[in-house]
Amino acid sequence: MDLEGRVPTGNITGPGLVETADGINVTMKELLFSEMNQVRNSLAKSALKGEFDVQFGGRSLNVRGVQFTSDNPQFFCNAGSVPQGEKCVLCPVGTYFNVVSETCESCTQGSYQPNEGQLSCLVCPGNTSTKVVNAKRPEECQG
Repeated sequence: MDLEGRVPTGNITGPGLVETADGINVTMKELLFSEMNQVRNSLAKSALKGEFDVQFGGRSLNVRGVQFTSDNPQFFCNAGSVPQGEKCVLCPVGTYFNVVSETCESCTQGSYQPNEGQLSCLVCPGNTSTKVVNAKRPEECQG
């Protein structure tokens, strides 16, 4: 759907849906991608006309062309959160964010995590361990 020129009214019409001024319901993601494409096209046109200058290190650089490498933009979440639908959610208590797989993983036996969105689990004190995975509290560490 071409959303160029459509203005959101701010009316939320359903989960993740917003109404445009002309009464069309679109997802926030569709609206964002449309806006991004408009900005991208505007930058490319300005560069081709020689109207796109960038200030860098106290100098003015005249940009003659802009190339965008993807027609399929993607959302990225901050470390500690994962995409869920059209938003990012923190990894829950009892889990940690694995920076390699970019997923929330359970704390292993012998560790716990009492906070959301963490990058690691906390190890139980000496000679104690949790009896299960996904431990959420230090009190679950027992000898």
